[in-house]
Amino acid sequence: SVDMLFAAPQNADAVLMINPRTNVMDTTTLAVTAAAAAKWISIAFAPSSATLFSPPFDNDAALTVRFTVDRRVVAPFRQITTLTNQLSRTQNELSSSSAAQ
Repeated sequence: SVDMLFAAPQNADAVLMINPRTNVMDTTTLAVTAAAAAKWISIAFAPSSATLFSPPFDNDAALTVRFTVDRRVVAPFRQITTLTNQLSRTQNELSSSSAAQ
C-alpha cells in the first residue's frame, strides 16, 4: 500500500509529498526545472517501480521521478509510527475505562 500522497509541481520545482498518517510534508528536489508557469498537471505513482509520472501541461516533456529507498533510513520512521499508533490506542483505552468508572 502507498503510505504517501504526492502533488504535481504545477507551479513549483519540487514534488510535494505528504504522509497522511503523521501530517509530515516534504519535497523532492528536481534536477530539471521548467520556465513555464503551469509545468505539469496531475500525478500517478507506480509502486512496482517506485516512480512518479506527471504529464506535461505547458512543458515539452513528462516528469518522471524515481525513488530509491534506503531501508536503514525508513525503518526508524516506521517504528516511530508504530509506537505512536500504539500510544494512541492505549490513550483511547484509558479514556474509555475512565469514562466507564
